[in-house]
Amino acid sequence: MMRSTARGACARTAATLAMTLAFAVAWLGLESASRADGAILFVGKIEPRDRAVIKSAIEDTAKQLGWSFTERVFPTNERDDILACLQLDRPTTCIDHILQATNIDKLSVVQVGRDTRSPDVIVTQQVVAPGASAVFIQRRTCEQCDADTLRQHVTAMTKKLLEDAASGSSKTTLSIKSSPPGAWITLDGDSAGATNSTMATFPGKHTVMLRATGYETEVRDVTAVDGKTTDLVVTLRLTKPLARAHDPIDPDSSRVLPWLVIGAGAAAVLTGGILLAIDQDPDPSPNGSFEIRDTAAVGVGVLVAGAAVVGIGGYLLVRSTRPKSSRPTAALSAGAVSVGWEMRF
Repeated sequence: MMRSTARGACARTAATLAMTLAFAVAWLGLESASRADGAILFVGKIEPRDRAVIKSAIEDTAKQLGWSFTERVFPTNERDDILACLQLDRPTTCIDHILQATNIDKLSVVQVGRDTRSPDVIVTQQVVAPGASAVFIQRRTCEQCDADTLRQHVTAMTKKLLEDAASGSSKTTLSIKSSPPGAWITLDGDSAGATNSTMATFPGKHTVMLRATGYETEVRDVTAVDGKTTDLVVTLRLTKPLARAHDPIDPDSSRVLPWLVIGAGAAAVLTGGILLAIDQDPDPSPNGSFEIRDTAAVGVGVLVAGAAVVGIGGYLLVRSTRPKSSRPTAALSAGAVSVGWEMRF
């Protein structure tokens, strides 16, 4: 009797353990399904050094953005299906069911080529995310490529692609409006259309630049919140008008030249008067001096010229009080040069 009871207790214990183990396995399966990872698919022949550097760069960059990527070896039929889908006009529709069936959240397809004439490495990477409307692709050429340079290129490429993938598959958006509307948007250095518009992006800080003809360029930093629409409203400021050619000239500055001309003419008149005053006539006596100052002719010429210059300066002074258009003119003909002043009345 006791032996039968012991057997029953053992059977119940075994059943309980089996049920617990089955529950644990099912729970672990669900848990792993809810934490689908991204996969890296290498295509073509890649040198082991390049493969290791690229794999590490993608994994580390994805981790910084909160995702997980690991290299995965796909069965030949699945790999061929993926590559065939990438050749279609709408590849995401074709690839989505493959990713869902293999419990993959995002897929990075990497192809590497080398220039036979140089150490340059050409890396092409395509990122596919379920729900995104497009496949995101970039190509980088790593010139004179060593391991550090290759890693820098792949890191920058991966960051851009994953941000674009998040923008295309998430509900994180920026609503950018301006007053007046129609300003051109540059988002993080890339053209993004005109205001007023709403665009998908990735969570985090962004730099928005707005430009419109006749208005000053405005730059704003905005932080997009994951899964929400972040609003940005900017009032554009009119640019300051430039001075026009026909605007009135400052009266004080416009009278400087006439006064300088008058001053030069007055100095010439004074010089001419002095030359006339010191002029000497020849001494008719036999013992008269042969050295005389005959400055009358020069004095008259300088005096007349000075008077003419004073007259021109006075005319310019009068004209400076009235905003008329004028300019100097010069004409060259055979054997002669004519100089004048053209004025509009």
